[in-house]
Amino acid sequence: MTQFCGRVDTEFISGPQVFDRAIGAVRGHLDKLMVLYDGRVIGGRLHDLVYETLWAHGFHWTEMDLAEGEGPPFARDALGPSSLAGGEDPSGGSRVVARGIDIYQRYRLDGILAVGGARTLQCAQAIAAAGRFGRRGEGGEPALPLFAVFTLASSGREGALPGFAPVGSPGPLPRLLALDPVFAYTGDRGQVAEEIAGLFCRGLELYLAPGEGAYLQRRLAEGILKTCIHCAGGALRGEEGACGDLLWALGLAVSELPGWGRKLPWEVHGMGRQLCDRFDAPWGAVLSVLAPAWMGYVLRATTLEKFAEYGVQVWRLNRELPKEELARRAIDETQRFFTQVLGLPERLGELGAAGGQLGELAERAAAPALQEGVVPLDAADVLEIYRACL
Repeated sequence: MTQFCGRVDTEFISGPQVFDRAIGAVRGHLDKLMVLYDGRVIGGRLHDLVYETLWAHGFHWTEMDLAEGEGPPFARDALGPSSLAGGEDPSGGSRVVARGIDIYQRYRLDGILAVGGARTLQCAQAIAAAGRFGRRGEGGEPALPLFAVFTLASSGREGALPGFAPVGSPGPLPRLLALDPVFAYTGDRGQVAEEIAGLFCRGLELYLAPGEGAYLQRRLAEGILKTCIHCAGGALRGEEGACGDLLWALGLAVSELPGWGRKLPWEVHGMGRQLCDRFDAPWGAVLSVLAPAWMGYVLRATTLEKFAEYGVQVWRLNRELPKEELARRAIDETQRFFTQVLGLPERLGELGAAGGQLGELAERAAAPALQEGVVPLDAADVLEIYRACL
């Protein structure tokens, strides 16, 4: 474990019907909000609930819908309509960030309220962080105040955002994070499955990150993985208890606590980003295809112990089995979880990926961070992993 200095300033509010309480807490800090959400996930009843609650607490707000070219008019007197220019999908991430900053400045807003899954939060973090790095104006300003309400569904289309900071890099955490099961099951079954897959892959990379020690951090990551396995079926059926547990696991994952004191190269996330961007494929589905292929590729003598431990601790395999068999079975169990429990694709071809473009994508994915992974990877290695997914 390396030296680290950490601080989490996020207030967590969890449980049924806590949304009103959370919005009341936000009202103590802010008056004018940007509400950032994905209309493919947040719509109808929940869309109305968000706005009715904001109105009841006296907010002024504007909205930024990641799914639409133009959202409905914004509420209250001072704020006028705005839109995502050109109706582009959030895979054009750098323009989304620029547009978000433009809206924020134009209406002199006080903060951002993100309503969605982990990737919607990342969109909001990118907009909030732009202020910190001086892109809002001269001299550099602190990160914009950020608040979030998690859902257990994601369209997946915001998974690869050019210009966004990589997963796991420092970014502004929400000052308040509401985990209300009412918001858990907001999309269809496939969207919920993709969000669970994304959460599982985040936990997987936290668990298998290189280096020795960090026992507590690995147990936290293990808890995230076990929660995904235990609660996935119930969440897909819309059971409140399972959804609530997964929301809390999602909150723990994005808090960055399981990664403190460790180098986190995020190999699967880095490789998946390129595929999502090129093929407009759902983020969680891409990760669920890539993760088992990556695990099989990096399984060797130097990683055997860690993969065998993963099989015993997470999948409860018999520790008396030979280590190589444990490791192989653990990879198989991981793939079965994605395909049989979550019902996600097994091959990139099912997501529209074409083999002829993989070489270029592998070159782009081979960032320096991959050299610090579980096994150092270059472009040729990434290409082999991509090909194993076809």
